Amino acid sequence: GQVVAGIRDDVVLGKHDRFFAAGLPTSATGLYRVFRMAESVIDPDTGETLGSQTIDLGTARIVSEGLMTTLELVTSHREVSRGDLLVATNAEQNKLSHFTLRRPIQDVTGRIVSSTTGLGEFSRLDTVMLSLGKRDRLREGDVLEIWRPGQLVTDPTTGKLVTTPGEPIGYVMAYRVYDKFSHGLILECRQPAQIYDYVRRPDA
Repeated sequence: GQVVAGIRDDVVLGKHDRFFAAGLPTSATGLYRVFRMAESVIDPDTGETLGSQTIDLGTARIVSEGLMTTLELVTSHREVSRGDLLVATNAEQNKLSHFTLRRPIQDVTGRIVSSTTGLGEFSRLDTVMLSLGKRDRLREGDVLEIWRPGQLVTDPTTGKLVTTPGEPIGYVMAYRVYDKFSHGLILECRQPAQIYDYVRRPDA
């Protein structure tokens, strides 16, 4: 489905605003996820297209149905505008299932490549997109260490370029795994994680 217009012809919509939508699929609960398509996500190491990024805008529920369906935004993470998309959802889809936390089966190294918020820095309980998936034998519940690589700096005593040591900064759990990528929940973060930080199998 697609957002057509606010009922007061609002250009942008926020929480509790009502709007008209068209082409809605059936929803057993009357709930819809509102999102916006963004650019394709590229693996920074291989150049491969992993998928298309979607930006999560919020959740809407049906208020009335007629020639055009009226909905109300019940949660809002970002402003919603004409042309944004809707897909049927239910309350349980927004909750994480119970997972058995474990290390990945094999040594893997990937990157944080995107997020559902479109932001560039993340902290505890934020959702991110990882460049690892089923083809890397990643499973739901696998926990990866977030690794910040060292920086290239000039040694003040010698004037030579040196690389500072890298450091682990937190952990992320894969909770939805696709073939080429996965969605992860940051469990712990001692400093903000960033796009292109590495993720890898933790040491035992």
